[in-house]
Amino acid sequence: DVRPLHTEGHRDDRLVWAFEQQGNQWEGWVDIDEKWFYSEILHTLLKLPPGTPRPWKPTANKKQIPKSMYLAATARPIFGRGGSVLFDGKIGIWRIAAEVTAKRRSKNHERGDVYEKDTTMDGDLY
Repeated sequence: DVRPLHTEGHRDDRLVWAFEQQGNQWEGWVDIDEKWFYSEILHTLLKLPPGTPRPWKPTANKKQIPKSMYLAATARPIFGRGGSVLFDGKIGIWRIAAEVTAKRRSKNHERGDVYEKDTTMDGDLY
């Protein structure tokens, strides 16, 4: 049985917080979280019709698959009379990227072009 290690003080603080939240409807609460997604899934089962060529997935190295970070926000759904959904709770999901100016020409862009490059979330960007 694996359980988190809590001190007595931490356990008491959590209990006090839980009692304070009783009766709270969480109407003004928004959950924000960041999530990494891999750009390619290497080990997938493809069911292809006979004679169809297997799709080409170019990667430089299968152990270093590029990933992108996204920021997602959700809230409590709002229901109307009769159970109709007025707001489903989904606020949005945004890619975390920084605008970068190309220093030299490549096959993807010309020199001086502005493009987005994946970055990690930090305090300044948030």
